Amino acid sequence: MSARSAVRRCGIALALLAVVGCVPAQAESGSSREGAAAVLMADLVPDLAIVGARVFDTDAGFVPDRIVLVRGERIAAVLTDPATVPEGATRVDGTGRYLIPGLWDAHVHYGFTPGLDHVTLGRLFLVNGITSVRDTGGHLIALADARAAAARPGAAAPRLFVAGPLLDDTNRVYAGAAPGFPDIAAGVDTPAAAAREVDALAARGVDLLKTYELVTPAVFRTLLARAAQHGLPVTAHVPLAMDGLEVAGSGIRGMEHLRNLELACAREHARLLEARLEALANPEGLPGHELRRRIHAEQRAAAFATEDPARCAEVIAALARHRVFQSPTLTITSGDAARLFADPAWRATFDYLPHAVGSAWHTTAAERLEAPPTPLAVAHTRWAMAMIPRLHAAGVPIMAGTDTPIGLLTPGFSLHEELRMLAEAGLPLRDVLLAATVRPAEFLGLEGQLGSIAPGQFADLVLLDADPLADIRNTRRVHAVVRGGVLFDRAALDGLRAELLRAGAAP
Repeated sequence: MSARSAVRRCGIALALLAVVGCVPAQAESGSSREGAAAVLMADLVPDLAIVGARVFDTDAGFVPDRIVLVRGERIAAVLTDPATVPEGATRVDGTGRYLIPGLWDAHVHYGFTPGLDHVTLGRLFLVNGITSVRDTGGHLIALADARAAAARPGAAAPRLFVAGPLLDDTNRVYAGAAPGFPDIAAGVDTPAAAAREVDALAARGVDLLKTYELVTPAVFRTLLARAAQHGLPVTAHVPLAMDGLEVAGSGIRGMEHLRNLELACAREHARLLEARLEALANPEGLPGHELRRRIHAEQRAAAFATEDPARCAEVIAALARHRVFQSPTLTITSGDAARLFADPAWRATFDYLPHAVGSAWHTTAAERLEAPPTPLAVAHTRWAMAMIPRLHAAGVPIMAGTDTPIGLLTPGFSLHEELRMLAEAGLPLRDVLLAATVRPAEFLGLEGQLGSIAPGQFADLVLLDADPLADIRNTRRVHAVVRGGVLFDRAALDGLRAELLRAGAAP
C-alpha cells in the first residue's frame, strides 16, 4: 500500500475528531467554550501534551500560549486553557519555544549513493526535524526496505512518499552507464509502453510519478494522461523536446530544479527548441547522460545571457495559472558556485555518514576545491536565485527540496541550507516555512492530513528553541520532534546523533 493510501485510510478518524469541538490555533475562545471542550476532551486521554508553546499558524504566524494535545498519531486539539489537559498525558514544556509542523525535504534520492543505508538516512532526516520526504527517483525494489521501515509505528525516520524510477527514454540519462549516473530510471519509448509503466507503478503503490528529460512529447502526454486516470500527481524535468510554456499547461503538477525553464525564457526560445530536436535525433549514438550534457552545454549559457523578460513573465504566469509546484533545489542548482563543501563546518556533517561514504565525500570535496567555479555555474546560480522572488510574486507555489545525497549534500542538514538560500533569494520567511510544510502536502493532495498544526492532522511536529520567522536559521535549533505522535525529545535526538557519529567513525 502507498503512503498516500495509508494516509487516506485514516480519514474516518477525522469524522470522529470533528465532534470534539476543539479550538484551532488561530482562534481565541471564551471560558464557556473551553469548559465544554474540557468535558469533551476527558474521553480522549491524549498521549502527549505540548504546553505553552507558540504555535505556527499558516495565516497568523506564531500564536502564543497554546496547548497541542496528541492522541495516538493524530493531533486531537489545539487549546488555550491548561486546565483542559487530561491527567495522565505526557507533558512537554513548550514555554518560550516555537512549534512548527514537521519539515519536508521534497526532493531526495534514497537509492542514489551505495553504502548510504535507509536507517542512516532516516535518522539524519529525523534529527533535523524532517518528518516527511519525497523520493523523486529510484527503483521500487531498492526502496522496499526503506518504505517498510518508514511505515512502522515509532520509526526514527520520516514518512516516505515515492515516485518510483525516473521515467525517461530508453536511452536513459540515469542508466548506470557512468560514474555519478546510477541506474534509477526506467525507459519508455512509445505511448503504449508509457501506459503500461504507469499502470505497473500505480499497482505497486507509488505516490507520484516523475518524468525525465529525454522523453518524447507523445510519451510525455501519455504519461500524464495515464497518471491522471490513477489519480497520481506528476512532476518533471521539462523535456528537452518541449518548450517550458507548453509543459506548464500540460497538466503537469510540478517541476524540479527549475530545469530547462531557462531555455523557455530565452529570447530565441523557438530556435533553441529546433536545435534541441535536431540534437535529440542523436546521430552519433551518444549515451543519454552525455547527450543531455552536450545539449545543456550548447544552450544554457546562451539562454542565461539572452533572457527575454516578457517571454519569461509569460512562462511564469502560466506556471501560476496552472498552479505548477516548483522545487528549485537551490542547494544543488547553485552547486559548484555556492560551494557548501568549501566550509569546514559543512564538511563536518560528513562525519554523520557511514565511514566509507563520509571518507569518499571528504576526498571529493578536496578535489572539487582545486578548481574555481565555472562561469556557467555562476550564471546558473544567479539566474535561479533571481527566479525565486519572481515566482513568488506571481503566486507560483514553491516547495523546499535538496536532491540529497547528490552533490555532497548531507541528508537532513541540507534542508536547512535550502531554507536559508530561499530566504536569501527573497522568499519571505513565512513562505519559506510554508515551502517546507504545507506546500509539499498540497502537491500530494494531503493538506488535510499533513503540513499544519490543527485537529485531525497527523502529529508530525518540531519544537524549536528560537523563532524561525526572526531568522530562518533557527529551524536548526531543534528541541524535540514528534513523528506520528511519537516523541523524540532532546535526549533521544542526541542519542541518535551519537549513534550516527559512532558509525561514521568506524572504518
